[in-house]
Amino acid sequence: MRFASGATATISGDMRPGTSFEATLTVTGSDGMLHFQNPITPQTGHRIELETADGLDTFELDRRSTYGYQLDAFIDAVLEGSPVLTDGEDAVAQMTVIDACYEAAGLPLRGLDV
Repeated sequence: MRFASGATATISGDMRPGTSFEATLTVTGSDGMLHFQNPITPQTGHRIELETADGLDTFELDRRSTYGYQLDAFIDAVLEGSPVLTDGEDAVAQMTVIDACYEAAGLPLRGLDV
């Protein structure tokens, strides 16, 4: 993928039966690299590594699910009026990317009768 800022990204996915679960995210910048091991389900184990010219730092946070944090943000928005970090426009943009991934893989788009 190529973003308007000029940044690029590569993604892959395999959800076939028998495939082992793996979720990683690596961000490489001019001053170093940030690597997330399992950012999707941290409750099953995770690690964050930050590598710079100063060395390697490793972090492990609590094992709370991402859903728990999302629920807290929703409750804060409803009860406290806290800002919502994502909105309907963001959801549409996410689905546009997902549709493009399906098309690139030669798969039919979800929700369409084919």
